Amino acid sequence: MTQDLNHMKTDVALIKKDIKNIEQFFSKFDYIVEMTAERDKNMAVQVEILKGVGEKIEQLDFKVEEHKQDAAKALAVVHDRLEMYRRSSREDHERLSSHSAKSRKERNEEIMEALEKLNGSLDKRISDMEAKVTTLDRWKWWVMGMGAIIVLILTRVDFKQFIG
Repeated sequence: MTQDLNHMKTDVALIKKDIKNIEQFFSKFDYIVEMTAERDKNMAVQVEILKGVGEKIEQLDFKVEEHKQDAAKALAVVHDRLEMYRRSSREDHERLSSHSAKSRKERNEEIMEALEKLNGSLDKRISDMEAKVTTLDRWKWWVMGMGAIIVLILTRVDFKQFIG
């Protein structure tokens, strides 16, 4: 009987251990179910957010297309105005260039006359300056010659005999 009792105690202990393991399993299983439910909720929220984002993207695509069309129209207007300004600019340029060529020719003739007068005046002034430089050059040689003669005389004359 003691052996049966021991067997029974052992069986009860094993059953208790198995029940404890089953309880741990179900507690982990409950945790997993809770986490799965939370994940499902989060995913549902994310799906709703993505739907909202998708709608916003579609609206933005529509607006982008509208802006592209508006920009294309505005660009066409700008191109037309630019071409009109180019034509006008070419006409103005041709008019100005013909007028400018005439005025440049007249101005060049005036400048050439003034330069010829100035050139004659400068030639006269240069000739006068050359004459003055030649005169100064001659004086320089006269003064150097006189200095050489004075130095020669001073070196040849004995001043002690001359003074006394």
